[in-house]
Amino acid sequence: SRFGSAPTAVSQVGEQTVRVTAILGLSYWAIKRGADAYACGMAAVGGTLAGMAAALLILLFYLVRRGRQKPAGHTPPGSVRQAGWHLLTVGTVICFTNMVLTLVPLVDSFLFVPLLQETGLELNEVKELKGVYDRGQPLIQLGTAVGTSLSLALVPFVSGMRRGREPSFLHSMLPIRFAAVIGVGASSGLICLIRPINTMLFENDRGSLVLAVLSASVFFATMALTASALLQGMGKEWTAAAGVAAALAGKIVLMRWLVPSFGALGAALATTGAYALMAGFLYVRLPREYRSARARVCIYPIVKAAVAMMAVLKLYTWLMDASGGGRLWASAEALGGVVLGAAVYIACIVRGSVFSEQELSALPFVHKFHLRLGSR
Repeated sequence: SRFGSAPTAVSQVGEQTVRVTAILGLSYWAIKRGADAYACGMAAVGGTLAGMAAALLILLFYLVRRGRQKPAGHTPPGSVRQAGWHLLTVGTVICFTNMVLTLVPLVDSFLFVPLLQETGLELNEVKELKGVYDRGQPLIQLGTAVGTSLSLALVPFVSGMRRGREPSFLHSMLPIRFAAVIGVGASSGLICLIRPINTMLFENDRGSLVLAVLSASVFFATMALTASALLQGMGKEWTAAAGVAAALAGKIVLMRWLVPSFGALGAALATTGAYALMAGFLYVRLPREYRSARARVCIYPIVKAAVAMMAVLKLYTWLMDASGGGRLWASAEALGGVVLGAAVYIACIVRGSVFSEQELSALPFVHKFHLRLGSR
């Protein structure tokens, strides 16, 4: 295509710009008029719809513009109908797949409170536990943000390599290894710093054990999203959707099994197990070249880097905890720990030669930094 990936990029930027602007503007307008919380929420939903409409208009603009530049008679009869049907079916499947970070927590909305009430807890106690448990959702969303961005960026790369029949990228296991590095680092760092992060965000460290278990799901969610994006790039959208279905079914079964015995901790274990099930299912559905022995070779340096980071962070948090307290101190401890942990982890990954310079050159942004990781 003459426009390449520009329509997708422009539509996403336009959608986010219009959405955020509309949410802020409509919410401010509702508050100034003295509207209640429900009306302000509806205003925010209106901003989301405005962003979607903006993205649709941008894509339609590129579609019309491209159609005008094609010679007469280029479009075969029925192609528009076929494209529309493909967009409706495959597009719906892709949307369903990419909603996994919303659908899995949705199970908690239906099962968490009833299952805990069956154990004899009062409704007020259950609501309080639910509030503590829900602290973990923003952490999962934040921890998987980089992995999600990576997975979406890989779809056109894999599709292009597949059409060009260039097996070097497919056989390098680069996408899976990159996701593993991100997922292991994010999960390990969150687990070590969960107490100060919990205090920084929510004023106290209640439920830190539950949040630590939820933090482990960041690794599995990142791996699942990356595998899902790769499968979509290969044209296996239904397989990716099946992985989401497996995660939802696993979450329901694990919730009913674990919550009555372990409470909120059981729900956290069920969430982590659901993402692990999805990641495992999608991983085995990838072509064999993605599951080569090359992956096993990289496990040791990644684990070693994570262990080194966790050891440094444990010593760091012990020293910080002995030196002060309070929310402000916890904020400084959390932010300083993120910087320290990232520095140690990245240094160990580079020294461990998890990636070669040739492999990193497959990613469009790495060559700009002229990274030299050395030969194997």
